[in-house]
Amino acid sequence: MLKGPVHAGWTLLELVVVMVILALLASIASVYVVRRIEDGRRTKALMDLESISQALDQYYADMGSYPTTEEGLEALIVPPSTAGRTPTRWGGPYLKGRQVPIDSWGNPYAYSSDGETYELFSLGKDGRANTADDVRPVDE
Repeated sequence: MLKGPVHAGWTLLELVVVMVILALLASIASVYVVRRIEDGRRTKALMDLESISQALDQYYADMGSYPTTEEGLEALIVPPSTAGRTPTRWGGPYLKGRQVPIDSWGNPYAYSSDGETYELFSLGKDGRANTADDVRPVDE
């Protein structure tokens, strides 16, 4: 019977191959996790936009118009003090938590209105309006 040297450890090449495989698996997993986090942020923004839209519609039913751009979304929390408005018809606060939410990226929601129509959206990850990552309500 032949007796040869006993192979008791890993070679440097085997360790490098294992490390490369682990690094590849980690990079694939991290891309997936980051994508899921962004999907979650987008979904939260869409839910907030739906909630704010419903509050705006309730405000419209009470006041006969949407808050103006100057009044902003704060009019859903506190009665507007703009001349010509009758806060006695105000039935708010219209948002739960008595505060206007911020979007998933820490920015206020963009809102503008002439009183008859409104535009409402999230500025998205880059925080700038009218870019590809803006999040707008589903019905637009």
